[in-house]
Amino acid sequence: MENNTQINSEEDIKLVSSAINNFAFSLYAQYKTESNLFFSPWSICSSLAMAYAGASGPTKTEMQATTHFPSDSSILRAGYRTLNQFLNQKDRPYSLMNANSIWIDKLYAINSGYVKDMADNYSGHVSQLDFREASGKARNIINNWIENETKKKHKKSFTPGFN
Repeated sequence: MENNTQINSEEDIKLVSSAINNFAFSLYAQYKTESNLFFSPWSICSSLAMAYAGASGPTKTEMQATTHFPSDSSILRAGYRTLNQFLNQKDRPYSLMNANSIWIDKLYAINSGYVKDMADNYSGHVSQLDFREASGKARNIINNWIENETKKKHKKSFTPGFN
């Protein structure tokens, strides 16, 4: 994992914000003919940034090209951390509920540095579940977590048979 340096310039924040905006415009261009289209670039990019943080090699290269993220991962991490802090200030006239999580099958090891990176920079939660032998229980755990994190705004995000 790269050095988790603190960003201090507006330019670094602009790079991350620009990446999110460019991704949003690219995604919109793909679906603009759809009627009643709504999506949250912040949510989608937050999820992709969390996955990107764990990617390497060709996968990371392809994700960087698609998402427009800065090639320097330390800028991305610090940018998300700073933007999260800014958007979630207590004096805001709105409430932004980030329910960022990565759920990994218990068969796979999780790097402790990745878990810390998710918590520190993406307000993210990382957990392991048994998706193979107890998929129903795993689904309920995830649904309950989402419901709690969103103050019951999202209920039963995943239903039986969801793949």
